[in-house]
Amino acid sequence: MSDSPPLNPVHAVLGRTLEFALDRALALDTDTLAALVALEGRELALALQAPPLALRLRVEQGRLRVGPDRGAEPDLSVKATLGAVLAQVLPGRDRGSLPVGQVRIGGD
Repeated sequence: MSDSPPLNPVHAVLGRTLEFALDRALALDTDTLAALVALEGRELALALQAPPLALRLRVEQGRLRVGPDRGAEPDLSVKATLGAVLAQVLPGRDRGSLPVGQVRIGGD
């Protein structure tokens, strides 16, 4: 019997959609795609504080796989607010800094 809660089917669909989008983006950047080889087997845990949402990105066979955060220790973890994440991807942000106190990064 598993200690993990059942996977939400909506989250599963969103995860597959994100995985597809990441595959498409990586296909456009062959340098980054080639660099993934060195990260084989590594995991990144991403957790949003509000709304509460957590996921794992794992490098597997040269691709990024998206899955649920099951609590095991990741190689790298990023915890942030939704506003801090959006501030990093939207145009017009200060490219030289992270929002103070809104992003926590841990791991190797």
